[in-house]
Amino acid sequence: MAKWLLLLIFVLIFLYLFLELLKNIPQLEWLCIGCENVSEANFENFTSSELKNIESSTLAPLLYANIRWNHMPLKVYLNVSSGLDLPQFTLSNLESVREAMQKWENSTNKIVSFVEVTNAEESDIVVNWVKTFEMGGRKILGEGGPVVRDTGLFNLTVRGEVYLLTQKVKCLDVVTATHELGHTLGFDHSNNPEDIMYPTASCSQRITEAEVRTLSELYKIEPKPELYFLNASASKPGKYLNLEFAVKNSGLIDS
Repeated sequence: MAKWLLLLIFVLIFLYLFLELLKNIPQLEWLCIGCENVSEANFENFTSSELKNIESSTLAPLLYANIRWNHMPLKVYLNVSSGLDLPQFTLSNLESVREAMQKWENSTNKIVSFVEVTNAEESDIVVNWVKTFEMGGRKILGEGGPVVRDTGLFNLTVRGEVYLLTQKVKCLDVVTATHELGHTLGFDHSNNPEDIMYPTASCSQRITEAEVRTLSELYKIEPKPELYFLNASASKPGKYLNLEFAVKNSGLIDS
């Protein structure tokens, strides 16, 4: 009998401390497109001010709020077979993509980094070559973008795809590849004609301080799980105490 009494006292103390913890942890606003503001206890005590700073200091437009990968380097597969039947496809097209990857690495001091892999299955980003793109009667030099999973706190990029035309002008090959890789990093189009993310290509375009500062803010947060207790409740219908709660992970990696 004494053993069960001690166990009950221990459980009651634990429940009391647990409920007090939930009261004292700061509430968090979710920062993502299409999400309502919620007030859930943040178990990992990751403060909302860090995410708000991303939004307030972001100088380059993003496809989604707080969009980022959860790891570096990003594994890139160059799908050579997609270009073998194209008349203008040469090794120069491969080198243009490698040069584009190097530009992102050098400009960001390797906040963003890439490594080339030999098969699509292990890749994060697949680069393909195609014969033609047209939209509204206009020739499109390339297409690229991320596949995103909304975790609540972040829009987590889980895969990227790039499609490129073969160009007669080498500099346009590099500019186009750099631009489309920028989309896989989460960048939307820029209004600055000198910016690499401007929607119309020219050989003078470059990665600007806007992109660098944006990536610096996004990736200064260490990838980790962000666990929440939801709908916590306790009841004692008989001799035993029943605890019920759900745990949600809104972070960048699995717990």
